[in-house]
Amino acid sequence: MVGGDDPVGGLVGDNNGGVVTACFWDTQTSGQTRSAGGTGKTTADMQTAKTFLDAGWDFVGETANGTEDIWWILEGKDYPRLWWEAGDVADAVESFIVNYRSSVI
Repeated sequence: MVGGDDPVGGLVGDNNGGVVTACFWDTQTSGQTRSAGGTGKTTADMQTAKTFLDAGWDFVGETANGTEDIWWILEGKDYPRLWWEAGDVADAVESFIVNYRSSVI
């Protein structure tokens, strides 16, 4: 749970006019439903590639959002991670591609 005496929020506690785009926090694990920036999502949404793909994140194995392959996700089991955090990148890519294809069909 996130808490404190100063301004707190799911992702941003205080925002003096800044713009926060394509950023998310888990409302269930944080216990925060409000933030001064970003978009709150359920744990299930946070563990789904579509949430981030729709926001323009560049994932391994897709080209619609770029070809730099910055992120990967183990659908339904973890949050997005940087590509180099994949223990076995081949398994991560295969899992992502299978789940991504089934979600857009």
